[in-house]
Order: sequence, then structure tokens, then C-alpha cells
Amino acid sequence: MIASHAWLLFSNTSTFVKAISTYAPEAAQPYSEGLTLVPLFGAAPSAKIYALRVLGTSNIGWKSKIMEAMERVIELRKLYDSGDSQNGLNIRVCNMSIGGATLASGLDPQDQLVDAMLAHDIVPVISASNAGPATLTVGSPASANGALAVGAASLAHN
Repeated sequence: MIASHAWLLFSNTSTFVKAISTYAPEAAQPYSEGLTLVPLFGAAPSAKIYALRVLGTSNIGWKSKIMEAMERVIELRKLYDSGDSQNGLNIRVCNMSIGGATLASGLDPQDQLVDAMLAHDIVPVISASNAGPATLTVGSPASANGALAVGAASLAHN
């Protein structure tokens, strides 16, 4: 599933804010002197979700369980691609809001599975995890060569 629920802050002089103000004036909201808040809400209407839970109720889990789920996603896509639509699924995107520290970006076993997903035409979208080996780095599996890493920033923390 592709979804977005965010509030974006733009300068009042930005081309985007000018367009929003012209074509959907109720969407752009004044925030402060010189800034406009633009909400973004939406989802892909034809998307379907196949959920795999890898963490317990306390949000603690093992890398092996995460990797099992990643392998399952690849397995389901392989079955679909081989013509077995009864047991396989046409998984196109794998969203993972999970990650941890790594000292071997691109070489971590989870990173290798992310690259395997991409090799099977599955786009891996993974949270940056805020757990890289140093400041301003990301953790695994977002550190994979083929990962589309997604992060968040807050002015209070930057």
C-alpha cells in the first residue's frame, strides 16, 4: 500500500504553494509569517496489503524473523511469476518500518535480501531506522544498495 499522511511547510513564495493557492485555495493554510502549511493525505485505491508481523507486542524481535518475512515476500513473488497465482502474489512494493544498526552497509544479510527483492521486481521501501554506525547514517536494511530509504526530520532535532 502506498499512503501519505503528512503536513508539509513551504515558503509562501514557492511555486507549489502558488499553484495550490490558485487551484485548491482551501488546501493551503497559513502557518506563520511567510510560511504555508499544506496537508497531504491519500492512498493508492487499488492497492492491497499482505501483512507479515515480525515483532511481538512489545516491538521486540529477532533479525532471523525479519529475514524469514523478507524471504516469504520473495517466495510469494516467485510463485506468482512462475504462473502459480493460486499460491503466489504479485507483490510490487515491500514497506518495512524496521531497522537496526550495521557496520557493513550493503553487506548485511538483510541488505542482501533487500537487493534480492529488487532483483525480483519488488521495490523495497524501508525506514532509515535512525541507527546507522555514525551520525547522519542509516541502519540495515535501509543501507542496502537497492533500498529506497525513507526518513523523517524535525526542526527540533536538526
